[in-house]
Amino acid sequence: MKTLKIFFLFLFTAIVFCSCEKDDGIDDNGSTVDLFVGSWRVSDNELKINYDVTIEKDENNYSEVLMHGFADAQSTTRALITNRTITIETQLIGNSWQVRGSGYLITNDLIEISYTLIISGSSESRKAVFTRN
Repeated sequence: MKTLKIFFLFLFTAIVFCSCEKDDGIDDNGSTVDLFVGSWRVSDNELKINYDVTIEKDENNYSEVLMHGFADAQSTTRALITNRTITIETQLIGNSWQVRGSGYLITNDLIEISYTLIISGSSESRKAVFTRN
């Protein structure tokens, strides 16, 4: 009898924990791209400059975004979104600048990205803090 009670208690506990649902902002497709989309004010700590970036969905790839104005370049940077992580694969932006990096959506209104920018063979490590406009 005691074993049966322990079994049902265990079963009840397992059902309760399995039925809980985590709300992490991920939509039904498992995508958090929408959390990154919008207008952002960026503070680039290395050069102590501020600039604006617009992030929009890439219509050709549901897991990527296009960042207009990233690194204060007058061009578009492509980035991959995985949960709350943003990854910038090595690519050319601006006036043949090479960029790569990654970051994280801290809150729905704050992104931090650490990246490397190579301009004319000179490499710079930077940290950009995005605040939603």
